[in-house]
Amino acid sequence: MRRATAQPLAKSLDQLTKLSQQGKSAKAADLFMQIFPQLPKDRKKKPMLWNLVLAAFANSADYEGAVGWFNKTLEAGVPANKKAFGKVMEAAAKAKKPDLAKAWMEKLTQELNVEVDPEVISILIHAYAKDGKVSAANELLEKKISSGDANLIDYNTVADAYAKRGRGKDVTMAPWMSVWRAGGPGVKQTLLKATSLITF
Repeated sequence: MRRATAQPLAKSLDQLTKLSQQGKSAKAADLFMQIFPQLPKDRKKKPMLWNLVLAAFANSADYEGAVGWFNKTLEAGVPANKKAFGKVMEAAAKAKKPDLAKAWMEKLTQELNVEVDPEVISILIHAYAKDGKVSAANELLEKKISSGDANLIDYNTVADAYAKRGRGKDVTMAPWMSVWRAGGPGVKQTLLKATSLITF
């Protein structure tokens, strides 16, 4: 009997993971509520499965839905961990609301006294760059550089954003230029694109 109930639960959890990855947030939330009664008592208060649904909201760029599920998690007595905050940030960034994403980043630092994952900051850099807020994107890039987490995509995103706005000169004057220049062919191509738009 015990084995018979474990198998459907395992299949449901696999399905929940797929729905999360596909960004089907409404279906993920519904399935979670269906399987919740079957979960062992100790797993009901652990963030992992709750965060799977939160990830579905992030993948569908549904910021309001992510905040609603985040609050629902807290109301259930489940502690919000770094991953939960990161998924709300990701949802905000993908919904083209970078300022809200940054506010959640600051909230994470204040409440849990930890830094957000580097990949989430990269998503935020991209969101600011796409929104035309290049200085804010550059500020986050410098934050990643100081922590040793910056990657070539981060450099390229900010440099390209400057270039598209006719501010290629700012790229050549950036403190991180020497590091970025040494990054290899892909980086140098973007460097050429940026510097070609410089107006003296």
